[in-house]
Amino acid sequence: MSTHQPSLSHENNPILEKDFYPFPIIDIFCRVIDNYGDIGVCWRLANNLYELVIRYQLGQLQVRENSVIAQVCRHLGSSTFIRTPIRLWVDDLHSFAKIAPNLNPSLNQQILANIHIHQWNTETIQQAVPTAIVIEAFATDLDDCYQAAMTGKTQYWFNLEYLSAEPWVEDFHAQPSIQKNKVPKYFFFPGFTDKTGGLLREPNLIKSLTAFEQNQSAQVDFLSTYVHPNAAHALVRKERLISLFCYPHAPVKALLTSIAQVGIPATILIPDGVATNTERILNTLSIHNKHILNTINIQRFNFIPQEQFDYLLAICDINFVRGEDSFVRAIWSGKPFIWHIYHQQEDAHLEKLNAWLSNRQQQCPEENSLISLDSLHQLWNQPGENLADLLTHILQPNMLELSHQYHQKYREKLLKNPTLSFSLLNF
Repeated sequence: MSTHQPSLSHENNPILEKDFYPFPIIDIFCRVIDNYGDIGVCWRLANNLYELVIRYQLGQLQVRENSVIAQVCRHLGSSTFIRTPIRLWVDDLHSFAKIAPNLNPSLNQQILANIHIHQWNTETIQQAVPTAIVIEAFATDLDDCYQAAMTGKTQYWFNLEYLSAEPWVEDFHAQPSIQKNKVPKYFFFPGFTDKTGGLLREPNLIKSLTAFEQNQSAQVDFLSTYVHPNAAHALVRKERLISLFCYPHAPVKALLTSIAQVGIPATILIPDGVATNTERILNTLSIHNKHILNTINIQRFNFIPQEQFDYLLAICDINFVRGEDSFVRAIWSGKPFIWHIYHQQEDAHLEKLNAWLSNRQQQCPEENSLISLDSLHQLWNQPGENLADLLTHILQPNMLELSHQYHQKYREKLLKNPTLSFSLLNF
């Protein structure tokens, strides 16, 4: 899953015969709005692009002859090897450090996992020389000084939009708009069909997750290292594992009530700072039901490195995720999940949620017994009186297994689409 710099030690390595290009060719700009969602996507994108650029230069990636990456590399010359091609600009390095523990948020510049990391502020951006490819994530407004300097230097400027399954996305995907600096900006939409930019995914992700799910020893080690030994003990005891990553207004009480009603022992894995009222709600429920504390355990844990998050989702029986990055990773896990979508004014987020549910039905029609999955997504985001009953229904062993099978089929459908990183480079 992680990317690695190609080895330069072998005496026959063709890279040794090339000159190293000392500057990045791709700038990614990220403003942290949703705590970890925006930077989560951008950090994953940076690592994905790094791996693909390196593979292309090694002749291991096939792209169109006039693709973005082919044109940029031709311009530099065939004898040049771009060793660190990505520069990531982030305005909030402290939030970034939550998912990348090796990052030092006090430094304005550093290299982490072969990616140039820069603090994005008025002072640092004035010193920047624009790259050949610029990716402006989530409608982030670039500084005027940088935009002016792009003329004559930047060949491709992408505005990476938020993920959406709404029908209009396909019509607007990859449409250009000439800016006042004369550089065309292309509006690039991630999505769930081959008429969009696709989703972020590492080349070996599914293979790695499959091997992990078949290795209980690796699962025990993972939980002991990144969560807590108590979680590893729960796995060995064959308790249910449930991951909970949600926004503060999530209907946690309904979830706890439904787990108690099902009666199967469960350990809920919750990152520190998330759903902070969970323990209090559980204690309140236990006043009227003493046995609930024997059924439900809550295990808190520190934020884990981003590249390990996929394994957390793969190890759980059901995942409650939020935002965009965690949502996409839940899809790739192949496990049952419920999405807490980022709240927007005038309930615009519910339109996006329903658009995705409709799109999912088109790509992978649900059996009648699983139609309740759609209702559960809707009620988790707009709680109603039937939420606890519906959760109880889905958490029954037979329904959870049917849901698992369905999510596996849905994943297989989406694996046929190009990834977002490849779509950008092959544009």
